[in-house]
Amino acid sequence: MNYNALGTILIVLCLFAAASYFNRKVKSGAAATASEDTVFKQITTAIKSTDPDDLEDFEGGIVPWISMERYATELDHLVDGEQIVLEENQVNLVIDYPLNIPFRKQIVAKDPTGFSRKDLVNQIGNHYHQIYKEEEQSTNIKVVPMDERKTLLNRNATDGKYGIWGHDLGDLVLSSIVVHKRTDGGLELELIVES
Repeated sequence: MNYNALGTILIVLCLFAAASYFNRKVKSGAAATASEDTVFKQITTAIKSTDPDDLEDFEGGIVPWISMERYATELDHLVDGEQIVLEENQVNLVIDYPLNIPFRKQIVAKDPTGFSRKDLVNQIGNHYHQIYKEEEQSTNIKVVPMDERKTLLNRNATDGKYGIWGHDLGDLVLSSIVVHKRTDGGLELELIVES
């Protein structure tokens, strides 16, 4: 394996994720001030693909994200999936895209030494699937099936428990996880999810 190429890919991925994070925070008006919290670390979620199209499009087949719809089948392809990326045993997870009402939950590491990259992505993917399921069960506005969408292919907004708008689960990819250290000392995960 060409480690220089892999290093370059990871640097570009981190720069892209940082730019996406800053751009998203500026657009949402939710930029944190230093007195609220600080960025503790950023965790990448790249996968090593064997798909011929990915091998052609991404150097070395390293795709800089993981699908939230297919995360369970992609977990074994996470780059450094078994690596412990957080030594804490519990962190606060916030899922706010594409939700009008954010999902918040404290999650616990499966390993007593902390969270592996694979454990974090698995728990995040499980929660995304549960959120979409609960939304479908609680909404009064049914999701328009893809083949019935006329002018816009985006998912219609629904009025369920989370108020999902704009994107089906299959549109979402997790490109990184930003770990914030709150003023109370706790850690909070902010997901860089793109569509």
